[in-house]
Amino acid sequence: PRVTIAADDLRSQTDASLACYRAYHELQEIRDAIDARAPGAGTPLAALRGAGLPGNQDVLYGSITAVPPARETIVGLQQKFLFMMTLLQGADARPTPQALAGVEELQKTLAALKARWTMMR
Repeated sequence: PRVTIAADDLRSQTDASLACYRAYHELQEIRDAIDARAPGAGTPLAALRGAGLPGNQDVLYGSITAVPPARETIVGLQQKFLFMMTLLQGADARPTPQALAGVEELQKTLAALKARWTMMR
């Protein structure tokens, strides 16, 4: 192999990446359910969904910014999970404590967003 990484470090990287992957798909299910209802612009469902689609990740020049859970959108959170997954998988090293903390914070935002969705259904 071109890089040597400890098994524990690889496990940490895999666990965090998998958490991002699963969260992205949870959000996709909600987004699909909202899209099936075809909410009009300006409705609470449209605001929860967010505009557009998550795009390609540029971890070299890009970044993500924390948003209060009450203002976060599904598309915005999907974008953040994709960014973190790309960041984690792009390094052949143990994830930094900051990266792992970022994934944890995104998970908390996911829980809050799912609660908002549940109240709207």
